[in-house]
Amino acid sequence: HTLFLPSESPLAARRHWIATSLSARGAIIVDGGAAKALRAGKNLLAAGISGVDGSFKHGDAVRILDAEGNEIARGITSYSAEETRLIKGHSSQEIETALGYSRGNAVIHSDDLVIADQ
Repeated sequence: HTLFLPSESPLAARRHWIATSLSARGAIIVDGGAAKALRAGKNLLAAGISGVDGSFKHGDAVRILDAEGNEIARGITSYSAEETRLIKGHSSQEIETALGYSRGNAVIHSDDLVIADQ
């Protein structure tokens, strides 16, 4: 018998797929604090979002831009563009109040996020 081992971890393979195979449907603009948190491996939270560009559904890939319009990351969003516009700038605890439901605290979970310069 021959055993074939995966060349990379499932998480690394998922991030490669996000970075190279998915077409971004829109963009989320973040403030400086959120940009720093993303680079440190944190989730993207609604509080750090300052704007939304384009139209996308939850589960779509989006570009994440800093205030100057530079792409700093790409990720799969848990919320649609319309939902993100309603919750941007709010704390995670306010999501359910704003929408009437919640898909979790993170707009984009760190496992679904690829930093552009990595």
